[in-house]
Amino acid sequence: MEFIRFYTKPKKLLFISVAAALIFAGFSSCNEDPLPPKAVVTVIEWIPTDTIPFAQAVMNAQVWFIPPAGASQPDVIANTLVPHLTDARGQVFYELKYESVIEYKVEKEVDGLKRFGYGTLIFNENEVFYDTIYLE
Repeated sequence: MEFIRFYTKPKKLLFISVAAALIFAGFSSCNEDPLPPKAVVTVIEWIPTDTIPFAQAVMNAQVWFIPPAGASQPDVIANTLVPHLTDARGQVFYELKYESVIEYKVEKEVDGLKRFGYGTLIFNENEVFYDTIYLE
């Protein structure tokens, strides 16, 4: 009888330790959801002066996406149809659901003259892409 008690205790201990190890491994393998891809566009214009030109943020510039052919992401299409306006710091903030590379156009009318700028945004998970565009 002593042999049976001695033989079953290590089995119980082994079973409990294997179960605990599996539970711990299950919890440690859970990955957090990645943060959505984000981008910040800053629009700048050069102001000529008598001495040195200086950079100034452009407020209320229109920023449009130029989507690739066949783009079907709803958030990309929405940013294509309706432009975002830059804030007082000349910035526009974007957040997409999926990773992507998208070209964009900036347009601002100053004194009856339209000024343009073009750039490319790279949306990667867990990252914020910063781009500065200078109006021509």
